[in-house]
Amino acid sequence: MADIQGQSRHLSELEETVKQEIEIPGQGLLVRFPPPLNTATFNSMRVTYPREFLELDNSTRANFIDFYRHLDRINDALTDRRTTIPLQRIMKADIVKFDHAILAYIKQARSVAQLLPQR
Repeated sequence: MADIQGQSRHLSELEETVKQEIEIPGQGLLVRFPPPLNTATFNSMRVTYPREFLELDNSTRANFIDFYRHLDRINDALTDRRTTIPLQRIMKADIVKFDHAILAYIKQARSVAQLLPQR
């Protein structure tokens, strides 16, 4: 649960940065963007506590998996964004499409996180 709360803070920081960039007029882009989200805790939790993970009810286990799947999608969009920026003739609109995808994935991750047990 602590990791979910920590990820929620990172999602808020990322969301704020993305919204700031979308509001920058013209072709301006933010140079510094938050790093990718760390999903290693989930992977280590499944390895370290396999029995406990499997003992979760199906919907809770599915929600955990879904939450981290959304984080992976956010990281994929961040990677695509980073690799696109150095290209010549890149337009801000090309980058903003990644920003909008990131915002959509953040919204989806938050909706799944609300379904997880709160402790």
